[in-house]
Amino acid sequence: MSIQKLNKVEGYRGYIFTRKINGNFIPHRVQNLVIKDFAKRKNFFFKLSLTEYVMEGSYLTLGALVKETKKLEGVIFYSYEMIFDNVAYCEDILLKIVKNKKSIHFALEEFHVKNKTDIKNLLKIIQIKKNSTNFVENN
Repeated sequence: MSIQKLNKVEGYRGYIFTRKINGNFIPHRVQNLVIKDFAKRKNFFFKLSLTEYVMEGSYLTLGALVKETKKLEGVIFYSYEMIFDNVAYCEDILLKIVKNKKSIHFALEEFHVKNKTDIKNLLKIIQIKKNSTNFVENN
């Protein structure tokens, strides 16, 4: 394999959770199926998903993924609900990814982020979703 091939930027890395997502445990297999289907429909070259640690609030794997994005076209999350429990930290991570001129996709919601404005819109959606969930639970 040539050095040029090793330095080539290609593909999208998936990102999945072991923890509950919005109160539901979604098996890895299901998360990966959703991501693979999304990638196939978008004609993206899909690389295997990285799996986040089970510890509550952990985003160590996501932090490590930022370093890998230099060799990727982007990242495909299973869902934007994966970032609900630490929005501020995840916002910083998303900003770092788009700063590297990489795209971020949320397969379940078919939503993509490619710049700071998109991140702000995503954060508004997350806040609305969190507020509506709290409202329903409290009434």
